[in-house]
Amino acid sequence: MTRASRIDGGEQRGWRHPGTWRWSRVSLLLLVAWSCNPKPAGVYESTRAAVAQVDDFGILLLEAGLEPGALPTGQVVTVEQAQQLRMLLRLAMADGHMKSYGPRVTADFLLAEATAARGGMPRSSLNERLRGFKGLAVLRPDGYLAQAITGAPLQCVGPVQMQGNEFQAGDFKIGPFYTQEGGSFREEPSLPPRASLLSGEEVSTQPK
Repeated sequence: MTRASRIDGGEQRGWRHPGTWRWSRVSLLLLVAWSCNPKPAGVYESTRAAVAQVDDFGILLLEAGLEPGALPTGQVVTVEQAQQLRMLLRLAMADGHMKSYGPRVTADFLLAEATAARGGMPRSSLNERLRGFKGLAVLRPDGYLAQAITGAPLQCVGPVQMQGNEFQAGDFKIGPFYTQEGGSFREEPSLPPRASLLSGEEVSTQPK
């Protein structure tokens, strides 16, 4: 250790280790190196970029199990895009993921309307229509009533069986939307019944 202080005129300076300045220079060099190196791209960088500007309808499609790259872009969902998305939803049904069943039925319903609309449907209209499904439920193939938007199960109705030309569990059918009144559910009259995604039939846009 070297002497780096002295008492001069009553003023005392402290001792300094000879390696102090060396370590300061090393720290400065490391700081410069870290600040110059670009931040490495995250594992899900492309996915985050794809969903950064997703609206409510886009989130519904994600909840339905579609990949971010399949989401339509632009302010209008064209007839062709709606048809392709409905095909993807039918293919997605093969995974048997019940949590996604409600969002899939809801998305298919809205896409059927976009298919029927001349020139497609604006995203703003789809987002507005989607608000009307809040609080509605559908019957899943596993016999549970589930929320139409989130897919969360609400209650178990019972086993689904084929009755006539329809899949039913108790008084509930696969296909219609149900609204809750108190502790019971009833079919929502403002939404016409659609063909089930399970049937593989083309969805009609007209009330039966």
